[in-house]
Amino acid sequence: MAKNSKTILVTGGAGFIGSWLSKELIKKGYRVIIVDNLSSGSKENIPSQAIFYKIDIRDKKLEKIFRKEKPHSVIHLAAQTNASYSVANPKLDADINILGTIHLLQLSLRFKIKKFIFASSAAVYGNNKHLPLKENEMLSPISPYGYSKMSAENYIILFNKLYKLPFIILRLSNVYGPYQKKGDNGGVINLFCQKMLNDERPSIYGSGTQSRDFIFVSDVITAFIKSITINKKNFILNVSTNRSESVLHIVKIINNQLNKKLSPRYLPSKSGDIKDSVLNNSKAKKILSWKPRVKIEKGIKETLYFLSKIDKIKKIPHNKK
Repeated sequence: MAKNSKTILVTGGAGFIGSWLSKELIKKGYRVIIVDNLSSGSKENIPSQAIFYKIDIRDKKLEKIFRKEKPHSVIHLAAQTNASYSVANPKLDADINILGTIHLLQLSLRFKIKKFIFASSAAVYGNNKHLPLKENEMLSPISPYGYSKMSAENYIILFNKLYKLPFIILRLSNVYGPYQKKGDNGGVINLFCQKMLNDERPSIYGSGTQSRDFIFVSDVITAFIKSITINKKNFILNVSTNRSESVLHIVKIINNQLNKKLSPRYLPSKSGDIKDSVLNNSKAKKILSWKPRVKIEKGIKETLYFLSKIDKIKKIPHNKK
């Protein structure tokens, strides 16, 4: 099989962002190869048109998939993404996020991948106070997860310097939206929406004044699609809204949309958590001709509608306007 410019290999394609991205790629005529061990992703998320391999990115058998499918580009989303979990399990975090990435880089080099696109994280910046953060700010992660993402970035850049492997690194702020995993590692907006739909009080770790740059998943997918299609390469971009929302404000928005007055429970802060995070997105706007389009209120409403529909809780109307 000859290398096809429309063949994209997506690691973590059964996960939250990966499944959204795979579906959108297929809509645009791409041949999608999904690699996922289903440790956090779900087989139900995988579009029927995709070619799926249940395999870990660290598995030596991954080479056979590269040889058979001959992908043109790789989009690397598979990762251990829980900062608190990484504090308790730093070795496993590094094994997945660093060694797994190196394995993919070696295969990408061996099979002459034309573009390696990596999903990095705002966690690489740590508690840097120069908000909103630009891509050239000092990286100072405060969790093993942040360090593993930073290390993966450095290996990607090194492979470009040593072997000319083309890359794009997208540093994502806090992504939320429909199909995000349910449970404690499903993102604060998703978790709050789940609980408050069921009249449960949300739990806030710390004071609730900590803030995040929340971005709706469809805006992130657009940035990935544009990264594939542009001719430019070898750069790092923040994919974000360039504004922050406190955790308490998220509770207020959900209460307003559900017409409720659920007060949060306060718990001790989690280790490895950043106090405030907001990323400057001006570089992504310029290079990708991209901008976020979904306001926080609309994104939360879409998330609430999705959750109420799958849980058969008819408590919020659906109106995309």
